[in-house]
Amino acid sequence: MTATIASPRARARDYLILLVLAQVALLLTGAWLWQHDRDGNTGPTLVPLDPSLSRDVPLTIEAGFPAALERARQWSAGARLFGAQLQIDWPTDPAEADTTNLPASGWIIYLFAAPRDDIGDDAAVYSLMVDRSSAVVIATETTGWTRLPERGFDLPNYPIASTVALYAAEITGGSDYRLACPQHRHLTRLGLSQSQATGEPAWVVTYVDSRFPNEAGMRVEVDARTGAISTIQPASDSCE
Repeated sequence: MTATIASPRARARDYLILLVLAQVALLLTGAWLWQHDRDGNTGPTLVPLDPSLSRDVPLTIEAGFPAALERARQWSAGARLFGAQLQIDWPTDPAEADTTNLPASGWIIYLFAAPRDDIGDDAAVYSLMVDRSSAVVIATETTGWTRLPERGFDLPNYPIASTVALYAAEITGGSDYRLACPQHRHLTRLGLSQSQATGEPAWVVTYVDSRFPNEAGMRVEVDARTGAISTIQPASDSCE
């Protein structure tokens, strides 16, 4: 029998995936409360991430980052960004879905970490969810963690912006994939992460089919420094 031992990079990646998924789950609960409140029910008081942010265009990861970082530094002076994720909700109507304009609907999550032995064993995570169309804070969450994530990201100093990466994914095959079945493939997620192949900072664009929520229907990775694109095509573009 041969034992398989995960590499340090793989173990670190699995650890961070677990951490990110835990934070997203907590924040989605907050997002439900926000939607409940927006529909006229009792809910939390909503505040803008930054009153100076423009409401004329949907919020991008880079545009919201300075204000998100300021909030994180108020939480802990040593806070640093270790992850960010954006979700776009495309129209489900085929005619409306066939557009080059990025819809305003969706959210952004910023994930910060800092040494905090008063909350976790050695570290804590502060996560912030913001609505893209209104730039209001939907939810915040603080979670103790066993150790400080090793990686950090240098926003907004990467040559390739998040919006550029999204458009790159669209023309690389993402648009064809979602338009083949818009009623089921209306969610696109963009994350700032480490490349699985190189370990370098990368924008990872994932197209989701709602019938298979736990699988990436299509995945496009764009190097945040060089713009190099790698694509994992789906098994089939068919809507069947």
